[in-house]
Parts: sequence; structure tokens; C-alpha cells
Amino acid sequence: MHRWGMKGMPANRTTKSHRRIGSVGSTGDARIWPGKRMPGHMGYEWVNTSGLEVLRINPSKQVILSLTLSTLLLLSSILMFNL
Repeated sequence: MHRWGMKGMPANRTTKSHRRIGSVGSTGDARIWPGKRMPGHMGYEWVNTSGLEVLRINPSKQVILSLTLSTLLLLSSILMFNL
């Protein structure tokens, strides 16, 4: 849905296919035309960020904790919530 900007189906109890594409082809040709917008993988981009301070590496969970603004905001909100 996000890949092609489609609306989707009703998000209530009337359907179980909220994010599915529904009918895709016509009855006469019995095939799908080339270039038909179909679901698939989206967003395969590598992002390199330099100049970050690595705080902790957890190899068992494959997590690298680095010091960024979002990390500081998350840690400060956790500390404020636990006080």
C-alpha cells in the first residue's frame, strides 16, 4: 500500500483484507498486463552514518547502541519515567 500510495480496503469488521490488493486482472484477457502495480519489497537503501560514538555492542541480539540525539531523548524519557 505504501509502495504505490494506495488507499486499501475498509479497516473495520466488514473485510479481512485491509492491506491486500484485491482483484488484479480483467476477465477478457485472462492475464495481467506488464507494469501492473503489485506488492513487493520497498526501501532497500543502505545508510552510512559517520561520527557516532558506539556505547555498547550486543552480538547475541545483533544490536549496536550508539549515542545520537534520539538515543539521548529516549534515555532521558526512560529516566524521567522511572523517577
